[in-house]
Order: sequence, then structure tokens, then C-alpha cells
Amino acid sequence: MLFGQLNPDIFALFAGSNRFLYERILIGLYEGFYRSDLHFPSQAEVLRRIYDDLGNNAELWREDEAPVVLDQLAPRRGRRIRRRNRETADAQATSEAMIRARHIYNRLKATGWIEESPYGLKITVDMPAGAMRLAEFLCNLREGLSEQLGGLVIQVKNELEALQRNARENAPGLHKAARDAATFGRYLRSVLSALRDIDKQVLDSDSVGRRLRHYFEDFVERLLLQDYAAISTTSHPYRFRHRIFAALDAIEDSVADIGAIAEAYREARLAPDIASARDLVYDDLHKVRRVFDQIEEAFDRIQQHRARLETRLRNTVRYAGRRGGTFLQRSEPILLKLDRMLAAPKPNVELSGLLEPRRTPWSPFLLARPRMFRTVISGGILVLPPPDPLRELRKRLEREYLDRLTVTPEQVSRFLERRVPPLATSDASSFWIDSVDDFLAFETLRLSILAAEEDGSGNAIAEHLAGRFRFDAAGGVGVDNAWLSCAGFTVTRLGLAPHDDTGLAAALNLARTLYQRAADAGALPTDFRTFSRAAGTDSKALERLSSPVARLFRRLYPEVETPIGLDADDLLATFGIVRTPQALTLSGPISIDGQRLPQLRFYGVPPEQGDMLSIAAPVDHVLTIENYTSFVRHVRELNEDKSALVIYTAGFPARAHLRQIVRLAELAGAPLYHWGDIDGGGIRIFCHLERTLANRGLALLPHMMNPTLLEQHGVVGEKRLRPADAPSSDSAMGALWGALLATGLVLEQESLAPRRPPLG
Repeated sequence: MLFGQLNPDIFALFAGSNRFLYERILIGLYEGFYRSDLHFPSQAEVLRRIYDDLGNNAELWREDEAPVVLDQLAPRRGRRIRRRNRETADAQATSEAMIRARHIYNRLKATGWIEESPYGLKITVDMPAGAMRLAEFLCNLREGLSEQLGGLVIQVKNELEALQRNARENAPGLHKAARDAATFGRYLRSVLSALRDIDKQVLDSDSVGRRLRHYFEDFVERLLLQDYAAISTTSHPYRFRHRIFAALDAIEDSVADIGAIAEAYREARLAPDIASARDLVYDDLHKVRRVFDQIEEAFDRIQQHRARLETRLRNTVRYAGRRGGTFLQRSEPILLKLDRMLAAPKPNVELSGLLEPRRTPWSPFLLARPRMFRTVISGGILVLPPPDPLRELRKRLEREYLDRLTVTPEQVSRFLERRVPPLATSDASSFWIDSVDDFLAFETLRLSILAAEEDGSGNAIAEHLAGRFRFDAAGGVGVDNAWLSCAGFTVTRLGLAPHDDTGLAAALNLARTLYQRAADAGALPTDFRTFSRAAGTDSKALERLSSPVARLFRRLYPEVETPIGLDADDLLATFGIVRTPQALTLSGPISIDGQRLPQLRFYGVPPEQGDMLSIAAPVDHVLTIENYTSFVRHVRELNEDKSALVIYTAGFPARAHLRQIVRLAELAGAPLYHWGDIDGGGIRIFCHLERTLANRGLALLPHMMNPTLLEQHGVVGEKRLRPADAPSSDSAMGALWGALLATGLVLEQESLAPRRPPLG
């Protein structure tokens, strides 16, 4: 709000008859103490400055408007001021000026222009932030229209050309170019407004002298020679307009540049997500284009006003001398002689000769032409001209050009398959680029890696390649070749390439070992690398082939029951195979082999030894929590009394974790709740727990997972919901799934403070 930062009476200073005096004093204080120097004046210094301004502007406050000689003030610390009592000074005017200076100081303080700030025993006088910005605006307004803003056009051109060279590093320049273009548009409006003001002042002038002074002082010196000369010569927009439009067209046609700029906008927090950032990029481009599309009309108006003022100046100078007495003295005898000639009798003089009398010519061509009758519109066959072959060729070439710039995920996949060997890791600096298509594929890959989330998602390219390739944006050496220079990254090939017999054999061994593990209900949790070695492959095989292994397992062993819609990592986790094995972490009245554990906030035990755990005291409820941060907050803030059994599921629960969750829930005999993210993954985890517990006759209720919280705190999701994550018709997630589909929002549970479930 405007008046939230300004004093309500701040403009009252200029409402009285002394507004011109207050203007001089306020501008003097601002320029002397606050505009450029980091000076903290005392009250005496401010009063001395007001006193000096009163002496320099005596005509604004004395009734006789005559200049006066005021006494000098002696420098003195504190709040009081003392004069030197010089003989040449006007004692009465000095006393009046000192009283008036004190009154003006109190008036400035009461209206919010200045304020006193104590620093220990010293009291300084500062100007509030809002008042300082208003004073700066008044200074600029007082200084006139001499801003040299013609260089803004050059700045816009340079910023757009820098974007073409490196879109990501120079992305903030586009936002600044849009602001500069808008500033230049306002600048043209100010020139046009100044011309109108000068035109009005010239018409209101009551003498030739005033009119000429407005012409030469206001129009020629202030406006024409400073503002208009800049935008009409070296900084003329037409000089750079074509290059600005060419740069805008190139940026708008480059999908890679738009994506890089949008990602930089999102990182700079100019937009909350990538979609909004992309909209902001197009909005900034449209702002620049709209300003330079409309400058022609503004220039036409400026030219019309300038021509009218110059014509009036020429006529004023031409007829200035005719208003004096000399013109009338010369005109009087001529007028009297004309009167005598008109009054004299006219002689009847007839001349005979060969001269023919004057006749009025008559001709049909001299007659006025009648108005044309409006022709009647009749229907007929419209014959269209044949298409211009050159225009059709241009349209086809433009379409092919745009199609070539639009790189598909399949093109990037083929680019990587030719350069990354199966089951290997390659550095981006070793990728050869033989053509423009290779360069476009490489650049699209680089930008998608930078824009992707930690899990490899976030854009269509990254999600398409996530099943077969893994990227490390922090690894590798820098890329520097004839095509581009950028930061390096590494690419690891995970999937199976055509004719990749070695990878297929490894994937089959891993799938067979996974089937054997699925049949062993007592198998201990293990990590990816240990499982790979147990299957007879290299230790990193499962990390590269997790997606093919999951697909082969479902195809070869359909009799093994697995939840529908799980991705590769979640499927492996159900059988206790995780990248880093997690301990079974829980909080509550826990005992091991009958021995109650000490009062710690939570405990972590190996899941394969979870059968040793039991519940030492009754609990009000059992709560499973998906994310570790929310689990720690909940047990620290709400479970100090151990009245509940709280279990951390570690995301999608592994089979060993799930077995312990079911066993402890049966021992507790209390209401069961689950708290997780409100998104596709959170719904999938809840439904998996819900089905498993329902098989044992236990009902699971959602905690802080409802449409109301989603609508109040949710943000727009970047991923689409998968149909495979949809809950069954009898699930407690039905209403929440419908809200996710209807709103497009998601909510991470870390965004909410923990609360106890509503019992009873």
C-alpha cells in the first residue's frame, strides 16, 4: 500500500502558500545530506542548513521580498544553534529566520519527511525510506526532461544478442530488456507530453518576448537538443529495430533457448515452476516486440508536434516586426492614397482595335461531376489466383527448419546409443558431433539434464531416457570443441541395446535370482551391488539394468504376485533389494526380548531381527510415516510420552519392513493411520499398505491426506498422474485421487506441521 510507507500528512507540506519555500528547503536537505553521501546529520546541522536556505531565498518568506544579510551561525554540538552577532547582519531578520527555521524543522518532522534517531547519547536526523524515494522523484521532476534515455535501445539490442550467444548465462538480460523497452516507451510518452506542455505555454503567452523565451529555452534547449536529438540520431530506434526483431525471432524459434531461459527464470525465483517460467519468457519477448512495433506511431506524433511548433516560431518571427509603430507609419500613406483613388470618378474609356472582348469559356469538362452511384453487389464465382511457387517453397523451407529445430526424445536416444557402449559410462567430452542434427541433439540433452530433478524427471527428454540412461551433471570434464563450450557431464547406459547379448544374459541371471529370492520369505534385505554379485554378474549390473530386470521378471514369472504399477526400484524394494538398506526405525514403548528400551525418541534395528521387538505398553494409535523428515519432527514434537507407535516406512516399504509393520500393528490392537505425500507416489504407497493390512483384517485410515489440505496448501504438480496409481473403488484414497485429478495440485508432507490423528 502507498500510505503504508508514507506519512498520512506528507503532502500537507505543499498545500499552503509557502509551498515554494518548502520545496527549496526540502530539496536542499535531501541533496545536501541524503541523496549521495552516507552522512548522519545532527539536529543542529539540519537547522543550520534550513537557516542558510532561508537566507538564500528571502523573497519567498519576507513580505517586502527584498534580500537580507543574515548573521552567521556558530558551529555547536547538540540541538541548540547560536549566532555570531555580526554588526553587518540584520538582527531582526536573523531572529525571524532562526524562529522560522525551528518551525520548519518541526513541520518536516510532523509530516514524516524527517525523523530523529538516537544512537547512544547522540541524536541524528534521518529521512525515512518512503520519504527518501519520494524526494528523489521530486528531484528528478524538478530537474526537467533532460534524461538521456536514448541509449536504452542499444541496451535492449545488446541484451538480446547476448541471449543468442549464451541463453542460460544471459537469461536475466531478457527480463531487463523487457523493463528497458517499457522504460523507452514511457520516455517517448514523456517527450510527447513535454511538446504538448510547451505548445500550451506558447499559446498562453501574452507577449512576443515570452513566446520566444518558451521556444528557445523550453523547446530548443531543454527538449530538442537533449532528448529528441539523442533518439533522432545515434540512438534512433529505426537504426536497431530490424536487428532487435531478428534477435526476437531467433530466440522464439529456438526451443532450446526458450527452455534454458525458462530454467534460469525458475532458478532466479522469477516463477514458481517451469511452466510459469516459460510463460514469463514469452511475455517478456512479447513486451519488447510490442514496444518496438508501436514506436512508429509515437514518432509520427512527435514529428507533428515538432513541425507545428517550428511553424509557429517561423510565423512569430516573420510577423513580430509588424506589430510595432513602424509598420503602421508605412501603411498609413498607402491606405490614404487607395481611398482617394477609390473615391475619384472613373472615366468612361473605350478602346477600339483588334482586341476581342473577354468571353467566359464553356465546356462539358468544366462542369461539376455528379456523385457516383453505388454499384450493386452481385454474386459470382470467385477465382482465386494460383499459389505462388516461391511462396510455397518458402513456407515448406520454414516448416522444415522449425521441424529440424524441434528435437524429439527418440533423436536424443539414437544419438546416445551410437556414442555410449552397452553397460558402460561415457564422458560428454568424448561425444563426436558430425552435423547440425548431432549438435541439436547434444544441446537438447545438455539442457534437459540441467532442467531435470534429482530423480531424473522434470521434462519429456529426461523422463524418456530415464529407463535406459543415467546422467551425472556434476561429473566429467568440460566440453570444448568446434561446436560449443560448456560444463561436462557423464552418461551411463542402463538398458539393453539391440544385439546386446552380454547385457541380456546379465538381465536374465538377475531376473532368475530375483525369482529365487521371491520364493524365500525369510531372505534378508540386501543392496543392489551385493545382489548383483550373488547373481553372478558384475557389482554394478543391477544399477544399470534395473528397468529391464523388472520387465523380464514380470514377463517370465507372472505367477509371482506383485503390486500393479510399481516402477523398477519399488518392485525390487518389495523383495528387500534397495540401493542402500534402511533400518527399521520406529518410536514408542518398545521392548526387545521382554526388556524395555530406555526412553529415546526413536530406535533403529535391522529389519530381519524385527521379530525380537514387542510393545511394552498400550498405545492410543499406530501411525506410519512415509518421509524421514516428517517422522523425526512428529516423534520429537508429539510422541515424547510414547503414547503412540510411530513407524518410518522409508518410502515404499520393503518386504521385511512391511512384515514388521503388520506384525506390530496386530500386537498394538489400536487404530491404524498413514501419513504421506499427496501425489501419485504417496497414493501408491498408501494403497500398498492398505491392501496388505486388509489381508490380515486391519483397516488403514489416512492422516492429513485429504482434499481440504490439498486445496489449502498444494502447489501445481509437474508430473502427470499415472493411471496405474489409481486406487481401487473401495479404497480410502478415492476422494483424494479425484481431487488430484481435478485440481492438478500436489502436496509434500514436509510442507505441513505434524499433528496427532483425531482419535475417538
